[in-house]
Amino acid sequence: MFFWIYDIPLWLLGTLFTIVFVGVTSLSVIVIQRPLRRWMGPFADNYNEIIGNLVSGYMSLYGILLALIAVGAYQNLNDVDSTVSSEASNLGALYRDVSSYPEPARTQLTGELREYCRFVIERGWPQYQKGNIPQEGTTRVTEFQKELFSFEPKTKSEEILHAEAIHQFNVFAEVRRRRIHNVTSGLPPILWQVVGIGALLGILMTSFFSFEKLSFHLVVAGILWCFTGLVVFLIAAMDYPLRGTVSISSESFQYLLRVLMAQN
Repeated sequence: MFFWIYDIPLWLLGTLFTIVFVGVTSLSVIVIQRPLRRWMGPFADNYNEIIGNLVSGYMSLYGILLALIAVGAYQNLNDVDSTVSSEASNLGALYRDVSSYPEPARTQLTGELREYCRFVIERGWPQYQKGNIPQEGTTRVTEFQKELFSFEPKTKSEEILHAEAIHQFNVFAEVRRRRIHNVTSGLPPILWQVVGIGALLGILMTSFFSFEKLSFHLVVAGILWCFTGLVVFLIAAMDYPLRGTVSISSESFQYLLRVLMAQN
C-alpha cells in the first residue's frame, strides 16, 4: 500500500488520481488506435457495437465492485468513528467514577486520566494520522490500572464504587484496543490489486473503440475514466479512517477534556 498518499492534501490527491487515470487512458488510446485501424482495415468502424457491449458488461461488473468497496470503506469509517466516540464516553464515565474516590486516590486517578486524554489529543492523534502507534499511551493506561487496582475500599459504598470503576475501566480498555487496531487496518492488498488490474483492463478495452476523430475518442474515454478515478480516490481516502486528511478527528476527546475534565 502506498501510504505516502495520506501525506498529500486532499485536493491534490484527487487531482493526481484524475491525472493518472486520464493520462493512462489517453496514452492507451493513442498507442492502440492507429495500429488497430491499420489491422482492421475497412472493418474498423463495424465492430464498435461488439466492443461497446463488451465494455458495457465489463464496466457494470467493475462498477459493482467499486460500489461495494466504497460502501464497505464508508461503513468502516462510520464504525471507527463510533468506536472513537465510545472510547471517549467510557473514559468520561471512568473519570466520573474515580472523581468520587476519597483523597488522595481521587486526585491521583483523575490527574492521570486527564493527562492521558491530553496525551491522546496533543501527541497521540498526530501519530495515528501518520500510521504510528506511540507506546506511551499504553504505558499511561497500565500505570493507571496499577493505581486503580491498588485502591482498597474501606466502606460498603466504596466497594460498590470501586467495582463499578473497574468494570468501566475494562470496557474502556477493550474499546481502546479496537480503536488502536484501526490505526493500521485497511483494505487487503489483494483487493487493491484487483482494483488496479481491473482498471488497466477496462482502459485497454476502452481503447479498442474505433472512431475517425481521435480527439472524440480521447474525450469520451477520458470522461469515463476520470469519474472512475475519482471513485477509486474516494475509496483510498476513506480506507484508513485514522490516517490522512479524510480521517476521524479527536473532537470527542477534546470535548471531554474541555467540558468534563476542566470542571474538576
